[in-house]
Formats: sequence, structure tokens, C-alpha cells
Amino acid sequence: MGKTIRELAEELNLSKSGIRKYLSASFRARYMAKNAHRIVINDAGVKAIKEMIAHKGAHSERTLETHSVQSNNILIEQLREKDKQIEHLQKLLDQSQLSLNASHSTNDSYLKPS
Repeated sequence: MGKTIRELAEELNLSKSGIRKYLSASFRARYMAKNAHRIVINDAGVKAIKEMIAHKGAHSERTLETHSVQSNNILIEQLREKDKQIEHLQKLLDQSQLSLNASHSTNDSYLKPS
């Protein structure tokens, strides 16, 4: 029986232009015919378009998953780097505190009357 581009678009919840992007010249020659002044995609063509859309969706999900994993890896590496920076700054603060304490004790010894 087949379907028009509009019917297939409505069935798949796409726009007509969303369907047209799958209609290459070879697709048109193989799966489309003019029927009573309307262009119709035959059942095999409808199935082919549905498979192309399903394949594209699966590919998009894999791509999204890959990007998500890569983003997570980048964030983990950034956190590790920040941890190193915090550790370094903590050491500097500890050294400064020790130096300051030593300076105060030296000053205190000069200030105490003998």
C-alpha cells in the first residue's frame, strides 16, 4: 500500500523535511512511485526509512554516551589536579605558619627582660 511523505512524517513524529533528508535519488528510484497524483513510498521504503532512523538514534545514543564518559574522565582528572594544588598550598601554609611561629618565639625572647 505505501505511505505519503506526510503520512510517514506524522507516524514517526517528524516533519516532512525530516523525512525528505532520507530520500536520496537512489531511494526515490527504488522505493517511490506516483499513485493517483500522489507520491507514495512503498512498504519496503517505509521499513528502510524506519531502520535508518533507528540506526541514527542508536548511533546518537552511543555518541552521547562516549561524550559523557570522556567528560567524566576529564572532570576526574581536573579534580585530581585540584587535589594536588590544594595539597601543595596546604604545605606552603604549614611552612608559613611554622616560620611565623619561629619568628614570634624569637621576638618574644628578645622582648623578655633578663
